[in-house]
Amino acid sequence: DSGGDDVMRTLLAELSNGYWVHVRQSLTIDRASAAHTSSGYIELSENGGLTILQSGTNPSFTNTQAIILLDDRILTVDGGIFAQRGRVLGLGTIDVSTSALAPAAEFAPGYGELAVTGDLPLDSESLILLEARSTSFATAGYGRVTVTGTATLGGALQLSLTEGFVPAIGDSFTILTGAIVTGTFGQTFLPT
Repeated sequence: DSGGDDVMRTLLAELSNGYWVHVRQSLTIDRASAAHTSSGYIELSENGGLTILQSGTNPSFTNTQAIILLDDRILTVDGGIFAQRGRVLGLGTIDVSTSALAPAAEFAPGYGELAVTGDLPLDSESLILLEARSTSFATAGYGRVTVTGTATLGGALQLSLTEGFVPAIGDSFTILTGAIVTGTFGQTFLPT
């Protein structure tokens, strides 16, 4: 837990998380040629942003569990490869504009926006989980994924209606945007 005051901290270390990392203020993890791994939870909240600087020979960050973004927090992976095989939950930003994001597993924005700065490649194992309680994005009625680069679709899209919401014929939702959107979802799971 890196809580306390609002001071940026830098750890010259390799991340090896098997349980829980709760970042409540700005934190940078920096180690050349590191193979960062997380099979536990990484939660960013309050004033917490996390930057993982990757340099040197074959640097990488592999996440197989969950990254939870609260309060519009930002996770930046700078350089190297980011293998996101776990879940990304919440409202905030994943900045992969200077790294290579391997096909991502699961994105669940809740009611609001989950942004990706850079490209978002989805493959046959990827899943976008969306919830809707109204047709108004402006009042947090549904979630969406926004990509500043290329969104390559694949895998599945699942939409759940909550709080008794039933859309009318003709209602629409913008669920994913990108500078360029290519491909299609292999499967869609929509309410009936």
